[in-house]
Amino acid sequence: MTSPNLVLLHAPSIYDFRQETVLYGPLGDFVLPPFALDRYPLTYGALAGHLEQNGYRVRIVNLARHMLADPGFDAEGTIASLEPLAFGIDLHWLAHVQGALAVAQIVKTFHPDTPVVLMGQAATHYHRELMNYPQVDYVLRGDSTENALLSLMQSMSQGQMPGQIPSLTWSTREGQVMENPMAPPSESLDDLDFSGEWRGTDSSVEDGWPGCVPFARQTHAPFSVSAMARGCTHHCTHCGTSAHAARQLNGRSTPAYRSPERLAEDLYDAQHHRDGAAYVAGDITQNGMDYARRFIRALGEFPDLVCFDLFQPAPRELLDDVARALPQVALEIPMDSHDPHIREAIGRPYSNSAVEKTIEDALSLGYAQVRLYFTIGLPCQDYDSVMDTVAYCDELLTGFNGDGRLQPFVAPLMPFLDPGSLAFEEPEQTGYRLLFRTLEEHRRALLTPSWKHALNYETVWMSRDDIARAAYDSTGALAQIRAKHGFVPAGQARKVQESVVQAHRLMAEIDQVMALDDTERLQDTLSALKPRIDAANRAGLWNQRLSTWRQDDIRRSTVDDRPALSSVRRAWLVVREWWQGRSDHQVS
Repeated sequence: MTSPNLVLLHAPSIYDFRQETVLYGPLGDFVLPPFALDRYPLTYGALAGHLEQNGYRVRIVNLARHMLADPGFDAEGTIASLEPLAFGIDLHWLAHVQGALAVAQIVKTFHPDTPVVLMGQAATHYHRELMNYPQVDYVLRGDSTENALLSLMQSMSQGQMPGQIPSLTWSTREGQVMENPMAPPSESLDDLDFSGEWRGTDSSVEDGWPGCVPFARQTHAPFSVSAMARGCTHHCTHCGTSAHAARQLNGRSTPAYRSPERLAEDLYDAQHHRDGAAYVAGDITQNGMDYARRFIRALGEFPDLVCFDLFQPAPRELLDDVARALPQVALEIPMDSHDPHIREAIGRPYSNSAVEKTIEDALSLGYAQVRLYFTIGLPCQDYDSVMDTVAYCDELLTGFNGDGRLQPFVAPLMPFLDPGSLAFEEPEQTGYRLLFRTLEEHRRALLTPSWKHALNYETVWMSRDDIARAAYDSTGALAQIRAKHGFVPAGQARKVQESVVQAHRLMAEIDQVMALDDTERLQDTLSALKPRIDAANRAGLWNQRLSTWRQDDIRRSTVDDRPALSSVRRAWLVVREWWQGRSDHQVS
């Protein structure tokens, strides 16, 4: 087998999560699983494709995926067996900092002379601090690193110094950290080839080892095939890929888009290599309705389920166009809170009635599923507000007659606020208190025995204790609501509630352990708690079937048998929202 020139490794969030004693918390409604975070960024496909076009062999190895799927998987042995010219490791999400640096150290243990390159959003923010770690040789900055990585590979191949490579942070032989100027961000994504991850650039495809599979539950979750855009038009306070973050980290003043026709080609190309639902990352309406309609026309009658993001309510006409073109469609809407004032504080200034109209339109048009995501840890949000959000979910499901296609999820913003976001960069102005600043603080936080202690923030309205209590209590309450509407058996809801009670107890015991001054006694006590903590992590306080995307479970329905929001209830919601706004105005 021909050796790759570049190996792109994707580390788990925590290395090695199979041995560490950490209570991971109820993140599963949003991401499966929180200790591995086994999805690698879309950038890997573009990097692999670009290098392949220029004569380099690339292999993507998803260590997190293998460690999650096989408890006996030997990550160290796998890394030791590889002999590339260089290793790349993504540090896109800050939640990967401990795993990424640990994997980089393993690389250097077996390949001390092989360069290690880190890249991604978090790596860009912490590029200079990363150079303090001896296992890191280079950091590529920004969101458009395809050409810079190619130049770096050419420089390494020829034994040249990388002084002229844009967007690169590196150290001289004397140890001086050099920060090369940033390259301008890409203006279009049409020249990128995102198919590198499945088109044969990963030689593991040929030998039957699926090292490039993006995440372990591939058949149960939608796969992203390419990026619709780099950058965003929205200014959500807590988002690390917002317009503010793109400007702060990547020098990007406007998004760069992939043409709708090329985006549709990506889906068809991927369909030949993967089974299951397809996920289009990013709201196709943010570049205008013409872009969205061109994409739908180009996609034609795509045979598999297609999942779209909606960052704001959409007109019925567009939803109708989508339903007519595609046999199976699902929506994901990050509503964040039931309270319009909280949404306005985080940069989502739309009314409840507007999003409820979008939900009603989608369900009446036969959409396979509509998912609403609510977040804990927002500005202006306290414990009571979180529980009011859960009550709103019940109210909403009742209004839609318990339609099983409408699925609400609630989870905390964890473990970290994203670098580059307004909340991270200007915490005092946005109502946050940032508890960690440096990369090393965040790395160590991930190894604390409870997700609560890993949180890098609290808000003016909620402490970390309040956020944890709200997370567990809302999980239990939402499980009861799911059982009430027939989404899960009553027995399963009871098990979730029992898990919530057990988690509260474990959190209290861990707090007591953390207060111990004797390090040896602390470690012994944690070791004694490990079996119970592992059991709590396996229990999974989320509903795993609801959190995955099994196409067999999602039914295409006709318009005739779809219950919609009653006109009386819709009118009442409008009046309620108007009255709340009027009352708030009078108070202010």
